[in-house]
Amino acid sequence: MRLKYSKLAALALALILLLTGCEEMVLPFGQNRPTEDTGTDTGPGGRDTTAPETLPGGDGYTKADNVFSVNYNPQGSFDPLSGTDYYNEQLFGLLYEGLFSLSSTLTPEPVLCESLETQDGVTYTLTVRGDVYFHDGTRLTAHDVVYSLNTARASAKFSTRLEDIASVSETGELTAQIKLKNANYMLASLLDVPVIKDPAFTAQPPAPAGDTTGDTSGADDTTGDTTGDTSTAQTAAPTFSGPVGTGPYYYSGGKLAAFTGHRDYKAGSLQVIYLKEVATGDMADSFADRSIDFVGYDPTGNDKLNIHMVHETRYYDTTDMVYLGFNCKSGPTRDVYVRQALMRLVNLDAICSDVFENAARRSVFAISPALGLVSDRDEAGYGYSRQNFNRLALGAGLEDRDGDGAIDYLGSPMTLRLVVNYETSGKVEAAQRIVTDMRNMGINVVLVSMTFDNYQRALQRGEFEMYLAEVRLKADFDLGVLFYGKYNYGGADGSTYRPLVREFLAAPDQETRSAAALALDLHIAEDACIVPIGYKQRSVLTHVGVVEGVDPSQSNLYRNVLGWKVNLENQT
Repeated sequence: MRLKYSKLAALALALILLLTGCEEMVLPFGQNRPTEDTGTDTGPGGRDTTAPETLPGGDGYTKADNVFSVNYNPQGSFDPLSGTDYYNEQLFGLLYEGLFSLSSTLTPEPVLCESLETQDGVTYTLTVRGDVYFHDGTRLTAHDVVYSLNTARASAKFSTRLEDIASVSETGELTAQIKLKNANYMLASLLDVPVIKDPAFTAQPPAPAGDTTGDTSGADDTTGDTTGDTSTAQTAAPTFSGPVGTGPYYYSGGKLAAFTGHRDYKAGSLQVIYLKEVATGDMADSFADRSIDFVGYDPTGNDKLNIHMVHETRYYDTTDMVYLGFNCKSGPTRDVYVRQALMRLVNLDAICSDVFENAARRSVFAISPALGLVSDRDEAGYGYSRQNFNRLALGAGLEDRDGDGAIDYLGSPMTLRLVVNYETSGKVEAAQRIVTDMRNMGINVVLVSMTFDNYQRALQRGEFEMYLAEVRLKADFDLGVLFYGKYNYGGADGSTYRPLVREFLAAPDQETRSAAALALDLHIAEDACIVPIGYKQRSVLTHVGVVEGVDPSQSNLYRNVLGWKVNLENQT
């Protein structure tokens, strides 16, 4: 995670000080929000780093409403195992918890899990924490965990993520057994699935003495303010449609109230989070006038938030990989030496910095650099390099034999089709950058921008030499889906990938995993069926100086919310 001020923020803050004297499936780009582990998130996106037209508190800005408010959709589902509403999903981390949660750099951290033990990476013994209570006052047991995981396994949202689980069974009040189809020592990375109460199971002990579940007295107060007018931050309160969870907040009539029965609850926490319905097109204005205080968004998505004010941006890593794929079955790109040469013309740095506005980690190798499993030294020679292209092109039969300025393949004219879905401008821009760099080296490339349906048909029929795509990988980075799974559009020889992927997932420790990751990454780079470009980073926006301790992740934008320090007076 990195915290960044918008462009010229330092100058604006300095001016404040001077004036006052005061001291974070392969999809075609542009699709709607996908279900879990299937592709890119295209919720409210983009970031504007221009300087504010007026400073916070000056003319053109509304005085802060002195309550902490976030966006939601009252018509959307609050069921974390099936709901896919973009804004409500962002709130699930407040209402529900998983056995684990991913950190901002995709490391699994225990939440509801006391321990997860295995001897072979196939059979796991899970122990649930004994000090966790649901919002209705009943205690969490292994039964609820088993119910949640099995419900998730059968759901459209989580079935792909949990497809390698063979069975989940209860073995005791706080213990369960998970059996996998294949060894995977990275199982914890997949277990950030929200845990909910089994609605049919009631034989649980009551809440501990002193719990005030359901008591919303004091709910009009937030840390740092007890007098603000809350009228601007509330909307009509619909009936809550979600199951019972264990999160640090629970729904209470149009707002989220701190759950005092939560094991980490403390009096200094943000006591109330108000819910306000704001259309995506109005989000920038609502954030600028401070009626919305916390915004999660995709800087590379369709909808740009043109926020002309100083604000704080905190980034977090995701498992969304953007990559260039080759047709390995037909055309010049069926030749591995041609693919190896062409991959040296994909300028990862330029695409990640210029097109994705530094909201993506460049990735020469396929496994995310956020995991820290391989070093920059291992990547040497595989990235963008015109010199290396020229060296490899000769061995691949790529040369301009007739002197017309166009490179031929084995003496015959060559034209390559690069297909991309046009529904997101940023990805079309990335494809255009690749086309330009290849044409500058004499490669005749035709960019074909398509609708989603036509793009999908082209991939399935193999009507391309290259395609630009994005995939949301599972957090264990099982790359099999790209090489012998349903997204193997290029026709890679899966038999060469399967043992390497299995070895990576079955690595029992960091040292072994690093070695297995390098072996897999090198094979992918040498076979060159895909060229990784980068892993997207998403972000959250807050007003300057209002919230400390924000550390979002792909699992939970509100990670460690009970540890936040909130000073709403800084908004005035």
